[in-house]
Amino acid sequence: MKPVLFSATLLLAIGLTHMSSAQERPDELTEVYGNWTYLCTTVQSGEERIRSCEILQEQRQQGTNQRVIAFGIRLDEKDGEAGAATVIAPFGIRLVDGLRIAQDGETLLTSPISTCMPVGCIVTMTLPASLVERFREGQSFQILLSGNDNGAEFSIEMPLNGFKTAWDRLTGG
Repeated sequence: MKPVLFSATLLLAIGLTHMSSAQERPDELTEVYGNWTYLCTTVQSGEERIRSCEILQEQRQQGTNQRVIAFGIRLDEKDGEAGAATVIAPFGIRLVDGLRIAQDGETLLTSPISTCMPVGCIVTMTLPASLVERFREGQSFQILLSGNDNGAEFSIEMPLNGFKTAWDRLTGG
């Protein structure tokens, strides 16, 4: 249920749904740290109101404002140090090749593409604490995908400006 809640939070963050009701703390809280956004939302789940927080980066194409990629991370509740990530990748990718995360020319993680929906192709993965630490200390990482037309690999650069502060905000550090 947690990945579904997180995916719903990411979809909310990109403006696909909106829920509101009165309570002491805001239903939605947004803070920007460099290229990363800290976002908390409160959603109704039956009788219970659940607060979900994440950090995310969304990149849009200049001119058209069309989303190229969205990358969201919430704290993995199993170990409290790793990140549970959801990526919304663009259409036109070779699904069988999955998504790869690289930094400094080294592939660090490969994950299958779960499904494609009207918002894009969805990838969910766990980011080990060691990878999160590399992100905290790095300048950028790359998301590597293969084009569906010819299988040629392409890269989307993900700046890490503000990641360390956003991660610390997410983890309470």
